[in-house]
Amino acid sequence: MKIREAVAEHMLTHLLNLCKKELGLEELPPIRLIDEPNVPGTTSFGVFDGNEIQVVQLNRHPVDVARTLAHELVHWHQRV
Repeated sequence: MKIREAVAEHMLTHLLNLCKKELGLEELPPIRLIDEPNVPGTTSFGVFDGNEIQVVQLNRHPVDVARTLAHELVHWHQRV
């Protein structure tokens, strides 16, 4: 694993723990990081389809991936 990938993984793990705590989530949804320009079937960088979160990571800065992931986690929180 490259240093940049290790830092990004650590950052996303920290973000997931923070979002879980701040949003009061008991569990996290399945999360899939995508290596395509957009989430398949959309023109979006992130989607919560009711079952899982999909976030594009291809050619994006880790901070942008984190922002999209946090946004989709709010949708997960709002699902009920």
